[in-house]
Amino acid sequence: MASKNTSSNSRQAVQRSNSDSARWIAGLLLLFIGLFAAAAVFFSFFSWAADQSGLQKSVEERVTLGIEPENLCGWAGARLGMLLVDHSFGLFGILIPAMIVLVGVRIVRQRPLLFNHSILSLFLIMILGSLTLGFAFADRWSLCCSTGWGGAFGIASSALLRTHIGAFGTLILLVGGWILTGVFINRNFINKVNEAGNVVVDKSGKVVEILKHKVVPHVRAAGEDGAAEDIPEPAPKPGPKAAAPQPAPPKAAASSSSDRLYRKSRTSSPSVSSHWAADSSSDWTPFSTASGASALASTRWLSSISATVMPPL
Repeated sequence: MASKNTSSNSRQAVQRSNSDSARWIAGLLLLFIGLFAAAAVFFSFFSWAADQSGLQKSVEERVTLGIEPENLCGWAGARLGMLLVDHSFGLFGILIPAMIVLVGVRIVRQRPLLFNHSILSLFLIMILGSLTLGFAFADRWSLCCSTGWGGAFGIASSALLRTHIGAFGTLILLVGGWILTGVFINRNFINKVNEAGNVVVDKSGKVVEILKHKVVPHVRAAGEDGAAEDIPEPAPKPGPKAAAPQPAPPKAAASSSSDRLYRKSRTSSPSVSSHWAADSSSDWTPFSTASGASALASTRWLSSISATVMPPL
């Protein structure tokens, strides 16, 4: 019985050691493949232009012309870099070798793979990063590949989203995706988002207060100036009307008629002349100064003349 138990235990130990060895070998192979792919992608960021011109030629042409790859991982590394960067995810294509390296390390160290957290987090970052760069830059200003910063996948996907939901909808989708990815990676990211939101709200409130204190008084002053310009000035009050000129008394006409009557009486009768002389010495001013005679003096003189010429009945 004892021999049977020891033999079964030895068989289980041999089987466990064989499975562990196979797992370790697989993990080590994945680690090496991942490192080679990561190096190929990294070097392709700097040598993609020369390597892609060589990749467009056949092997015989490259050998005949003596074209050598500038990628330190050779033509295989140049082709792998073009596949993962230019034709796939652009700058974030290096995360694919990173995921392979992570899996290999966990297998070698006999740790759980955690596909549901680590690998999925890197995958979400790769997709969102490629979409973001494709949305922001499209095929402009590319320094790392021939297609663009986001690669062929990011450029095509962002163009499709822009067609269906527009630029603003695509922007909202990307921001929401990054927030959800951060929460998925670390639950404390929710607190960070809340703190950032509070800081933004506080700063926006301060900016609004500053603008209110600086801009509103100027706007009010400008409004008051405009209102003052619109108000018409009051018309000046009319002054007192000048008195109408009084017509001058008919002195000249009266004096001229009195002169004619005076000359006629002097020539007609000497008694009238003597009476005129006596009367003029007492009550009358000579008509040579007719400008100062009045109508009352003329009446007196006429009454005295009529009394002298006409005898009483």
